[in-house]
Amino acid sequence: MKLRIEWQPGVSAKWYVNGTPVHTATSDISSYAMPWGVDCNTAGMKCDNVVISSSRDALPVVVNTLDEAKLLADGTGVSISGKIVTTSETDFNLTGISVYIEEADRSSGIRVVVAAPVAVLARGKKVDVVGTMGTTSAGERQIESPNVTIVDFSTDAALSAVGMNNRSIGGGDVGDPGSGVGQYGVSIQGSGTNTVGLLIKCWGVVTEKDADYLLISDGSGVIVRVDTTGMSSLPEVDDYVDVSGISSLYKPVSDRERLILARDRADIRP
Repeated sequence: MKLRIEWQPGVSAKWYVNGTPVHTATSDISSYAMPWGVDCNTAGMKCDNVVISSSRDALPVVVNTLDEAKLLADGTGVSISGKIVTTSETDFNLTGISVYIEEADRSSGIRVVVAAPVAVLARGKKVDVVGTMGTTSAGERQIESPNVTIVDFSTDAALSAVGMNNRSIGGGDVGDPGSGVGQYGVSIQGSGTNTVGLLIKCWGVVTEKDADYLLISDGSGVIVRVDTTGMSSLPEVDDYVDVSGISSLYKPVSDRERLILARDRADIRP
C-alpha cells in the first residue's frame, strides 16, 4: 500500500491511500503522527513508500508527558500518545467544546480544544492527540486544532479526582509562562505543584451563588470559583459541598484566580 501526503501550503493537507483521498486536515500541522520522522521541509522526499509532494512545516514535536508539551511555545506542533480522558463528550453542557486528558499517574493534565464533540469519547478511554500548542486568554495551555484518536475504548483506566485544600489549587508557575513556555499558576498565594488541567476535588461552604458559578471556602482564607454554567438545582449559600472538576484559571482583570470546571451536576454534592 502506498500512502501519499499532499500539502496545500497554508490551506490544507490531504491523505491518499492507493490514489483514493481518505482524509483532509485544515491545520498547519499533520493530523497523523509520522513515526518515520521524515523532513517535511524537503519537497518530494521519499521514505518507506511515502512521498511528500510539496514543502511544509516541520513535523509535530513528539513528547512523552503533558508537562513537556506545556514547555512548547504557542504555534508548535505536538504529538502525544496514550493519555487518559477525564471528560466525556457531553460534559460542560457543550458550552465550551473542550476535552481534558491526563497522565495515568495524575501528575499533569491539559485542555484539548475540539471543533465539535468527539463521538464515543468517555472518561477513562485512552487517546493519542496531535495538534498545535496554544494558550487561553486566562493563561491556560491547550492543544488546538487537534486530531484525537481513541486507542483504548475500555474505561477501566478512568481516573479519580485528586483531593486537595483550596490553597493548593492552581499552584505555582511551571517553566517560564511569561515568555510563552510553561504554565501559569494562580497569582495570589500560588505555590507548589501546578494543578491546572488536573481532575481535582475540594470541599467547603458556599459563600456566594450566581447564575453560572459558586464560590466556596474551606476556612483556609482562599476562595475558589466553581463554574456551573447550564446547571440547575444547585446548593445554596451556607451549604457544605464537595466539588470535583477540572482545575483551571479565571482571570477577570489581571490576577489569575482559582477555578474548578464542574463537568456535570454530579460533580457537585449535594
